[in-house]
Amino acid sequence: MKILLIDNNDSFTYNLLHLIKSVCNNNDSVEVCSSNGITEKKLADSTRIIISPGPGTPAEAKKFHKIIRSYEQQIPILGICLGHQIIAESYGAVTYNLTRPAHGIQSEISITDHTDIFRGMQSNIMAGRYHSWCVSSENLPDCLKITAADNAGNIMAISHCEYNIFGVQFHPESFMTDYGKIIMSNFLNLNQL
Repeated sequence: MKILLIDNNDSFTYNLLHLIKSVCNNNDSVEVCSSNGITEKKLADSTRIIISPGPGTPAEAKKFHKIIRSYEQQIPILGICLGHQIIAESYGAVTYNLTRPAHGIQSEISITDHTDIFRGMQSNIMAGRYHSWCVSSENLPDCLKITAADNAGNIMAISHCEYNIFGVQFHPESFMTDYGKIIMSNFLNLNQL
């Protein structure tokens, strides 16, 4: 397996890399690539794409929309935090600024779909959050489904209804998140599930 981890200049990227490597097989390779250094060859050679957290807003990362839409049928894609928001916006969802940022907090997340990346997990988990933007549930495109939410109803995870494309608002690599290894392992092993 060739995993491409796209780094959006975030301090959590190497924590994410550590998590990925902790669930990989010895023959798997992981390449970290700056969001400014993405090439068609790197994308086409990958068997998994992970879009990291990062500063800024998804509106500033519109170049990802073409990447996601170009590879949606061939390569499973996971977006984390900003990556999750980018995936949502690439399909027409809207993001909004939270009135109260969720920076460095742990909160309960309710999982509503136990397939794919949430397979084998209980319905309520604790998750580490570091974000001030969120995907709006209003007018969510029909191709996306909500797979987890917080107690206030904020979207915490989505998946595409047809393709292996997933987004999580919370940070699976955070020490505050339960089951981070299971989430990552489930994503990396999608074809074997």
